[in-house]
Amino acid sequence: INLITGNEDAKRAVVNQWRMNKSSGTYLFYGKKGAYLKEFALAFAKGINCNESVHDFCDKCRVCENINKEIYSDLHIISASEGTVKIDQIRELIKIEKPDAIMLFTETSYEMGKKVFIIEDVNKLRKEASNALLKIIEEPPKDTYFILLANSLNILPTIKSRSLAIEIQKLTHEELGVEESLYNFFLGDVKDIREFKSGAYTLSKESYKNTAIYMKEYLETGEFLPKIRAYGALEDFILEKSRSEERRVGKEC
Repeated sequence: INLITGNEDAKRAVVNQWRMNKSSGTYLFYGKKGAYLKEFALAFAKGINCNESVHDFCDKCRVCENINKEIYSDLHIISASEGTVKIDQIRELIKIEKPDAIMLFTETSYEMGKKVFIIEDVNKLRKEASNALLKIIEEPPKDTYFILLANSLNILPTIKSRSLAIEIQKLTHEELGVEESLYNFFLGDVKDIREFKSGAYTLSKESYKNTAIYMKEYLETGEFLPKIRAYGALEDFILEKSRSEERRVGKEC
């Protein structure tokens, strides 16, 4: 788990859970928007399923690689749809045909390991979905783990009481190895910053005059490229402002 940057307290809490060798459980990873909660959720899944490390994960074996790619057969992830997590999503995930039906998490594991259900944006659960989730996590079956992710603790109190809460802090710009201006532009969002640093995108020369165009495109599509272009345009604006100041001072002299 030392492969994860920062958040030493959270990492110790996760390792302690691994060492306890619980047969099932429900965990609530929470933190401000921009904290990479999913990284810890996937790490937890790797830590309880990796065959190469004890109370940790190697990040190299087939299990770890498949979990990282989110294609591991016993890993199930549900995200908010249209801004909220709906009851149909909960039902579809665990195949609840009726209240007393046999659920997916009671079935035999595909990988003969431990099943992990990651539910993102739990703070966006609607009332019906919250109640359905509560029934599911009250008594998790053996070798079944629920990991709930939330950007606030404004969730059903009974869900919180049945979960072990672990706070995930946002990383600093020093921990992420980027300039403060870049960090602030991405609002400290770890996922966005790492994607930018991955080299998949290049910061081409952009005119500050196009800032509004790129920002509008990003807000409409949510795509990462116009966001990068907007950043480049803002960088050009800062440079242009600096040049204008220099020209103004030169004229006064």
